[in-house]
Amino acid sequence: MHLRLDDLRDADLSELYALYEEGEVPDEEDVRGEMRGLTLAGRGVARTRLWRRAANLAPWAGMRIEDRGGVNHVGYPPLVFDRYGFETYVERDKEGGALVLDYDMEENPYALRRLEERLREIEDGLFLGRSYLRVGGRRVFLHYYAVEPAEGREIPIV
Repeated sequence: MHLRLDDLRDADLSELYALYEEGEVPDEEDVRGEMRGLTLAGRGVARTRLWRRAANLAPWAGMRIEDRGGVNHVGYPPLVFDRYGFETYVERDKEGGALVLDYDMEENPYALRRLEERLREIEDGLFLGRSYLRVGGRRVFLHYYAVEPAEGREIPIV
């Protein structure tokens, strides 16, 4: 079966965990361009199907990943804005590694600067990410999300 973004919409936490663990650390060059995204299951209330449905009504329209960085698209088409930049780098560690999206940038709001996301490729062109909040020198898992190239789907940016 060839997975696409929408196939993950109803995946539960254990399914996403297994997919992420089996995923490959992508090269930075493989994750570039406009990406459409989907917020998936997470901790606590984010485990519920209702939360996942509500999260997908949130104004996150995906992201653009470029050489060593990127930016999120926030809003509802046709009004979508570039907000909340991040730096990217590949990290290989005892957990297997990932492409890291690090939001610790001066222009981001303080709370968002504690955010770190880790992407792995789970299917050709389909990336599964884990979002973490850095608290006291450790990472606290928040939720999963997925992105894939926006190919043919223009994201109008204001």
